This record gives sequence, C-alpha cells and structure tokens, in this order.
Amino acid sequence: MIRTLIINKHIDSNPLLLEIIQEYAPSIEVVSLARDNSQALDQIELHKPDLIFLDIDMDGYTTFELLESIKSPTFKIIFTAKNEKFALKAFKYGAIDYILHPFDPQDILSAIDRVKKTQFNEVIYNRLDYLIRQNHIGQNHKITIPTAEGINILSISDIQRIEADRSYCFIYLAEGDRILVSKPLKEIESMLPDSIFFRVHSAYLINMNYVKRYKKEDGGYVILNDGSHIPIARRRKKEFFERLSQ
Repeated sequence: MIRTLIINKHIDSNPLLLEIIQEYAPSIEVVSLARDNSQALDQIELHKPDLIFLDIDMDGYTTFELLESIKSPTFKIIFTAKNEKFALKAFKYGAIDYILHPFDPQDILSAIDRVKKTQFNEVIYNRLDYLIRQNHIGQNHKITIPTAEGINILSISDIQRIEADRSYCFIYLAEGDRILVSKPLKEIESMLPDSIFFRVHSAYLINMNYVKRYKKEDGGYVILNDGSHIPIARRRKKEFFERLSQ
C-alpha cells in the first residue's frame, strides 16, 4: 500500500480526487487529509506518507513555501492545479505529475502508476547498491544512482563533483557528463568515501583528486580539472587545507 496524504483546501466541497482514489486505486491508502499548510506539516510529521497529492492553489506561493520548510523530503508529489501556471516550478520540486482540474480518473491512475514505477526502481537500486558495495572497495568502488531514465552504475573515481539543487543533485563526471539525481546531497555524500570526497560548501561536494588550484579572491574557491570554480565556506577552509596537505 502507498501511504498517501491529500492536501487541498477545497477537499470538503470538491471531494472528486478522494472519490477517484477510493474507487479506482486500491493500492492507495489515504492516511489523512489536510486543508492548509499548518495541518499539512502536522500530518506529514505524523504519518510520514509515501505520496502527497498537493493542490497548488493553496494561496499563491504558500504551497512551495510548505515544501521549502521540509528538510530532506522522502515522499513523492503529485501536484493538482486549476491551470498550468506553476507547472515548470512544480517539476523543479520533483513532481511525479501535474494534473489539472477537473480530474480525469485516467490521469490520476497514470500518475499513480508513475509513482509505483519510481518505487520499483528504488528497490532495484538498493539491491544493486548493496551487491556492488559487497564487491568493490576503495578507489575502484562503484555506486548505483537512480535517475528518471533508469539506474546508472558509476565508478567513484569518475565522479568529479556533486552540486545540490534543493532536494535534487547534479553529479558531474570527469568525461563531462552531468547526471540529475532525485536525492539530496547529504544522502549522496553518505554513499561516498570521505577519504576521497570533501564537502567544501553546503551545496558542493568535490573529489579531492580533481582539485587543480586554490584562489584566495572572492572569499576563496577551488578550481577543478574541468575549470569549474567551487566556493569554499569559511568554516570549512581549515579542514580543506589540512586535506590538501595529506
């Protein structure tokens, strides 16, 4: 069962979404309903849902403010809205789908199917990652990275840097490829050896083997082999220089 929370201020006067789920989606367990951001935060903390149907018309930008207030969200999001005005912004927050009023049962079921496929990919990813961790160590170690297209198996030595973008990350490889990952930087960092990678900034994790130069100007930054300039947080400089001298 997919534990689901519906956040919609009109749920009482327009219960169509709930009725569609109850009638056509037996794999969905609606654990709670919320009618404003305050209720939503309480219910997310209480129920820890796998999926949220989030109405984007909750009074302008307060929907996105709600998401910003949640650290390292683990749930999937299906946005609902009256128009396409916020569609692009919604997908930047990791939306599985963006469904317009009035709801069509087939649109709801298609979105739920996408959630199921995402969950299946994550199960496969976890199994692959475990097997690879059992068979590789050190610099030759590999990690599995789930993406929208499937699962990538990467050699740690090929990862040059990782940059955070809200609940997403961009992984930059030595050969120039960039991979978008729907996981927060902290989670990716936990998968990598700290003997090789260093968090120079809240939004940047770098492979120390690719550091080419350090520059003092603009508060201090490093230049990597690909020419990228990565800022170093003031509180991380001492440890960074210690790592450089090792």
